[in-house]
Amino acid sequence: MAAIKDVAKLAGVSVAAVSKYLKTPDNMREDTRQRIADAIAKLNYRPNPFAQSLRTGRTNIVAIAIPEVDNPYFSKMFKLLQEYCEDRGLMAMLLKNANMEQARNAAGILKSGLVDGVICYDEGQADTFILELEVGVPVVKVGPVTDGAYPATVGIDLRSGIKKLCSHLEETGVRRLGYIGPDSDISSVQKIEAIRQYCDSSALFLDPAVFLTDCHTYSGGYECCQKLLDSGTALPDAIIVESDMIALGVLKCLSRRGIRVPNDVRLSGYDNTDISQMSNPSLTSVHIPLEDICLSALNMLCALMRGEAVSPVTYHTDLEIRTSTMPPR
Repeated sequence: MAAIKDVAKLAGVSVAAVSKYLKTPDNMREDTRQRIADAIAKLNYRPNPFAQSLRTGRTNIVAIAIPEVDNPYFSKMFKLLQEYCEDRGLMAMLLKNANMEQARNAAGILKSGLVDGVICYDEGQADTFILELEVGVPVVKVGPVTDGAYPATVGIDLRSGIKKLCSHLEETGVRRLGYIGPDSDISSVQKIEAIRQYCDSSALFLDPAVFLTDCHTYSGGYECCQKLLDSGTALPDAIIVESDMIALGVLKCLSRRGIRVPNDVRLSGYDNTDISQMSNPSLTSVHIPLEDICLSALNMLCALMRGEAVSPVTYHTDLEIRTSTMPPR
C-alpha cells in the first residue's frame, strides 16, 4: 500500500506539500496540485485516517445525517459525500435523523467526541443539533432554502425547478394539473407552493380533486394513484409527483390499468435520480445539482473545522425533460 512519502517522491514535492494538498488543495499552485493529484491516482493512495488522528488529535470522521437510506436521492447524497470524504482522508459515518428520537440519538454520538463535524440534511433536525442539543462540533446544514440566518448553510432552491416544469407543461398544452406526494415536510411544502404560485398567474389549474398527499414511498405512490383511478375522477392533463421514487409507483399503477404515459396523461418526478432515466417511458424530472451541493457542503465543513468563517450558498434546480411529458404524436 502506498504511503504519503511515495506520493511525495513521485510528484517531486515534499511530504508537507502532499499533506497540505489533502487539507487545503485550493490554496496550492495549479501545477503542484495537478502533480500531486496525478501521483495519488497512479499510486491509488488513500490516506490513513487513524494515523492522521494520532498526529492531529482529531478522529477524521465526518457524520452525514440524512432522513432516509432507501430513498435514491439520499442514498446518492451519502455516497457522494462518502467519496469526497475519502479523497480528503476522512471517513463518513451515516446517521439517521428522520424524527426527533433519531435526531437525539444522533446528537448523542456527535457529543461523544467520535466525529469532527456533521453535514445534516435539514428538515428541522439541524436546528435541533445546533440550538437545543449543542453537540459541540461544526454543523453544516443542507436542504431547502429557508429564512434562517445560520451561515453554514448550503441551500437548495426547490421552487426554480418547479417553475420550469410548470412552464414546460403549459407550453405543451397542459391545463389541468394533479399532484401526488407528501405535503407536510419543508421540501414538499415549498414544491406545492411553487406549483400554486405558477397556477395563479398562468393558464394552469391545480385540481383539488387530484391532490393526493398521503404517500412518501413507491408503494404509497401506487396506492394513491389507485385511489384516484377508483374514485372515478377524470384524469388531469398531467400529474406532478413530489419525487422520482413516488412517481415510479404512480407510473406502475397507470401502466397496470392500461393508461398510457404520456398519451393519456403526462407524468413528472423530482430529484432526477438514476431511476428517472431507467423507467419506461423515461421520466421528466427536476434536476438537483447534487454533486456540486455535496462538494460545497464538505468544503464548508472543512473550513469550519479549521476555524474559518463561512457564508451561506444557494443552488438552483433545473429541469430534465424526457418522454413522460412530451406531447404524443
